Amino acid sequence: MFHAMSGLHPRSPEAAANGAPPALRKLMPEVPDSLDEIVTRCLAEKPEERFANVAELYAVASELRD
Repeated sequence: MFHAMSGLHPRSPEAAANGAPPALRKLMPEVPDSLDEIVTRCLAEKPEERFANVAELYAVASELRD
């Protein structure tokens, strides 16, 4: 998602100055906070901070459309 929206690989030197990808909103201010939070969670370094599975991701993303 990060790459598709920003055109940058999340761990590229252009995107990740300190090794961690920047918030998508930093690159694209027009992105809603809720979508930025989803992308950030997908890219979390620690697996326990990411979505447990696609169903969990889908449930959170579905709420954005409501």
